[in-house]
Amino acid sequence: MNIRSTIPAVGLFGAIVALTWAQEGAKPAETPAAAATPGGTTAGLVAGQAIADPYRLVAVADALMAANRSVQFEARAEGVGALGGTIPTVVARVAMDRDEPGWFGQGGVWRVSVRGRLSDPAEASGEAALRERPFEFYRMVDEDVLILPDRKEMLSVSNLALPTAMDLGPGYVVGWIQEWRRLVVLPMLEQQGRAADRTEAGKAGAKGASADQPRPKPGSSLALSLDGVRQIDGVTCDVIKAETTLADGSAYTTWWSIARTDRFPRRLEVRVFSERGEGFAVLSLGRVQVNTPLESGAYSWSLPADWRVGELEPKQK
Repeated sequence: MNIRSTIPAVGLFGAIVALTWAQEGAKPAETPAAAATPGGTTAGLVAGQAIADPYRLVAVADALMAANRSVQFEARAEGVGALGGTIPTVVARVAMDRDEPGWFGQGGVWRVSVRGRLSDPAEASGEAALRERPFEFYRMVDEDVLILPDRKEMLSVSNLALPTAMDLGPGYVVGWIQEWRRLVVLPMLEQQGRAADRTEAGKAGAKGASADQPRPKPGSSLALSLDGVRQIDGVTCDVIKAETTLADGSAYTTWWSIARTDRFPRRLEVRVFSERGEGFAVLSLGRVQVNTPLESGAYSWSLPADWRVGELEPKQK
């Protein structure tokens, strides 16, 4: 049994973010920050206050993330429990900023720099030690570049090859952005669906038909609840439990730890069951800096004369 196949791609923080980035146009969408919270305001909800409603907490956090101009953090993605030693461990430094309005991480709006290393237990055999593969990835609004120092390659990345690039390391530490969109968008879609149901029921009643006739179920659903408070690197975080059911009937549970200071995530855990027992894909974010100047040279790189310059080939399915 391939344990990786039992985990939703978004749960592994992998290449699904590439699908969204590849499909987005270059024209920025209007930022959702103003509409994300009742009254379009987040005043008084930043510094240390608890928010009792998990849906409102997500909306407030999303509004603040969309309003940010920059963010940088250190990330570590790994498997623990039954997943320990079965999936890659990725450690990276991530920097992101934007000049145009748009929801957090939106392709065509945000620039992204990911510099890290990947250790894949699947590549180790017998007593062979795990080999760390360094990588650098840059999304420059109109250009994507992947640098693989161990191969001495600098590769341009097309939309078609973006999932392949993400799978080589970057996706493990930025793929959570797409899972965050699911957390924000699904409750809104369900609310719209309920409103549509009420409208249709009213029309049916006016025509003398049954107002409680069955309606098609939404393709995906999500239920949020608060699951306590934890301290992460000295920061108080509210923990949100998200139970997601996808259109194909599969389900999984994630826990988000959201800092009360800046409402930015500090930890994401995805629960996985296999014949080895219960395991978790865990992403930890540390040294988070919001709206501070990015490190010098965040989007620059040097290219030795003997390196190959080319295009990344998409992985064949």
